[in-house]
Amino acid sequence: MNNYLANIHNFGSPVKRVNETYRHGMSLREKFDPGVCGIIPIKQLCIRKPVKYEYNYSKTVFRIPSNKRSNFWPAFCLIRIDVPLHKMKTRYGILIILLISLTGLSAQQAPRKIRNQAFTAGEKLEFRVFYDAMLTGKVTAGYASLEVKDEIKTINNRPVYHVVGEGRSRKAFDWFFKVRDRFESFFDTEAFIPYLFIRRTKEGGYVKDDDVRFDHKREYASSRTALKKIPAHVQDIISAFYYARTLDFTDAKIGQNFPVPFFLDDSVYVSVIQYHGIEVVKTSLGKFRCMKFKPMVATGNVFSNPYPMTLWITDDDNRIPILGESAVVVGSVKMELTGFSMLANPLEAKIN
Repeated sequence: MNNYLANIHNFGSPVKRVNETYRHGMSLREKFDPGVCGIIPIKQLCIRKPVKYEYNYSKTVFRIPSNKRSNFWPAFCLIRIDVPLHKMKTRYGILIILLISLTGLSAQQAPRKIRNQAFTAGEKLEFRVFYDAMLTGKVTAGYASLEVKDEIKTINNRPVYHVVGEGRSRKAFDWFFKVRDRFESFFDTEAFIPYLFIRRTKEGGYVKDDDVRFDHKREYASSRTALKKIPAHVQDIISAFYYARTLDFTDAKIGQNFPVPFFLDDSVYVSVIQYHGIEVVKTSLGKFRCMKFKPMVATGNVFSNPYPMTLWITDDDNRIPILGESAVVVGSVKMELTGFSMLANPLEAKIN
């Protein structure tokens, strides 16, 4: 009977050698669900006479990611096959596959669920970007928009929002500094984690195109130029904004920080949103009761202060940005909400 013990507790690393004691040839064809308990899908398992097998990334029979290995240890320590393999019926193979799959499902952590009442599919926000100084007044430099597309899409068998952010300079400013930016994010409607981020950036002489795919189970992100390890629940720059709108600021204290990790340019950053209380803001749309925030940015050639920006977000269930401001040498650059549609809730923050 010992000849039919499958010692598979060594599985799990990209390269391992194990002794197998199978006497008879067997071919077991089964298509695994790629989403089941983190197991890499395979189409065929072929076992021949007793031999030392080398398992690598592309030929692994059951490869369990290292971060899941401890959860699977009880199921994979030992599997006993009580009949010779050449006589093993299909039902035994199915039984083993079900045992592995069900154990994995019970051990795998379910995706988080974020409570979202701030926005819904179809919402669109439009902004004007302008330079504001005492000598020049308000000079419009460009326009921006954020739109949650109507259709809920599916990626990895999960429902996702498709959000498009666009920014462009006015034609009158194109000769000076032409901007044509487009960002797209596809992120989970419940877990609020991105699966795909598309970037098309043209700013003056700077051009940057990128496509980033996020694998949150294996915790890596792949761009056009790199494969990088990522922490749990990392965001892209678009999904980060929508995730921040779901945060609960009911009991927030002035100066309190809310960290948001995000992935950009093949690197992981941890930004901090700092709460600064409640203020009334007046714009071309009227007066609004707003929560005031200062988001942290990386210091360097552009910003010497880690909190150079101020954002005013409506103090209601919508959490939409009314005004953004960043100081420059003379005056300031501002982004003001000029239009909106398909809000999820009444705009109760509007005073008049």
